[in-house]
Amino acid sequence: MRPTRNTDDETTLQPIDRGTRILLAEDDASLRELISCVLRLDGHDVEAVSSAQEMQSVLVAGAAAAADRPFDVIVTDVRMPGRSGLDVVEELRAAGCATPIIVITAFPDDAIKERALSLQTMLIAKPFSLEAMSFAIDWMVDVDGPESRWAH
Repeated sequence: MRPTRNTDDETTLQPIDRGTRILLAEDDASLRELISCVLRLDGHDVEAVSSAQEMQSVLVAGAAAAADRPFDVIVTDVRMPGRSGLDVVEELRAAGCATPIIVITAFPDDAIKERALSLQTMLIAKPFSLEAMSFAIDWMVDVDGPESRWAH
């Protein structure tokens, strides 16, 4: 965020407009709201949902609407009611989706780490700092693109 002056000559903080469109899937309402708020203050356009099913519905609806701008990054929790976020990621990758994806989980066991890596996602373990999430988003949308990072 950068300080600016308003007409009353008081310094205020204005969001930086980065233009990144993010889909956030997190079932914990307070964490979903906190992450959304921080990312919006960073200047991102965030659509937040509470389940893997909602995430899939939003992605399907977005693909059907040709005028809708696609998501630049997807952030999903692993364990959510009904379906795993990784299940949806697996379907997306199988369909050819190359959108950068960040997976968050409170249970980063070896099986989840291996699955996340095989799906070319970034895994972030809970609890994490909000600065780490902001950094991860910026890293994923870097001008070189995430594809170059997986090739090394």
